[in-house]
Amino acid sequence: MKRISVLMLVLVTILSCSDEIKFNTPAVQGKKDGNLWRATSYEVRYNNAGRIVIVGKNGNDGLYFTVPNLELGAKYLGRGSSSKAEYLIFDQISYSTNFVPNPEFSLYPPDGEIEITQVTATSVSGRFWFNAFSQDGLKTVNFSQGVFFDVPLYNLGGGLDSCDDVVAEAQAAEELYNNTDPSSPQYTEVCLAYKAALQQQIATCGGGGANSPLQIIINGLGDCQ
Repeated sequence: MKRISVLMLVLVTILSCSDEIKFNTPAVQGKKDGNLWRATSYEVRYNNAGRIVIVGKNGNDGLYFTVPNLELGAKYLGRGSSSKAEYLIFDQISYSTNFVPNPEFSLYPPDGEIEITQVTATSVSGRFWFNAFSQDGLKTVNFSQGVFFDVPLYNLGGGLDSCDDVVAEAQAAEELYNNTDPSSPQYTEVCLAYKAALQQQIATCGGGGANSPLQIIINGLGDCQ
């Protein structure tokens, strides 16, 4: 009887482990609507606006995470956040955590989280989950148990070279900050992103100094709490 019990325990363990997400190095993958989705190519790069994008592609399908920086920790995904997740099927449909559902289709807003757990000189790792909608708000996609591991960094060492690009990034961060309610759970992240964008503007374009307009704004933001 004891041998049978042990055998049953081993079988249960094997069956439960078979459903776990497994990945090689490097990897970007997760469960898309409950089924395993795995990228065949991956990278971390800047987009045209100077924001960091973590990319995983498989044929015509692509996962794109846009984040303001590669600081360790969790970043909220959803309306009003400075970070977003997108799932694109080339020439067919795009889903985004910035799109809202049709109220007749769903009462639940897009949401999610991407957490950066490790950054090295050559790669970035972390995990994610999110619910995103199509632009018309009538379709949705869910990713759960998502991981990205040792995704290679390409040409990120120099950061943004153009002062105009840095100013545009600071203006976009300011607009998002001005449109975010201080009571919102995303306020701290948005405020810190705005503060970092202003500091980057000073570092790239000059105009710092204790009494400069940009430094006064930074001082006024405080610790964004």
